[in-house]
Amino acid sequence: MAAAEAAIRHAHAEAQAHRTECYDVAKERVDALRAQLGLPRLPNIEEDIDALVARYLEERRREVMRPVKPSPPPAAASRPAAGKATRGRGRGR
Repeated sequence: MAAAEAAIRHAHAEAQAHRTECYDVAKERVDALRAQLGLPRLPNIEEDIDALVARYLEERRREVMRPVKPSPPPAAASRPAAGKATRGRGRGR
């Protein structure tokens, strides 16, 4: 278990280093270029992830809260009519 946790920490550290070296630098350049063009900055990756998670959780909440439609009652033909005896053993036998 300790080896798996160490591997996860290592992968997280690598991802953070990659983000710092690549993503953050590119994001700053893109935001600067957009500002020169009079365009708003793009959201950070965390903002995108937060928005996606919020949207997903809202959809899941709606699914869970959706009322369940009751199943239709069995067809009248499959039930014996009131007062009519069914086949089989009679009373008292």
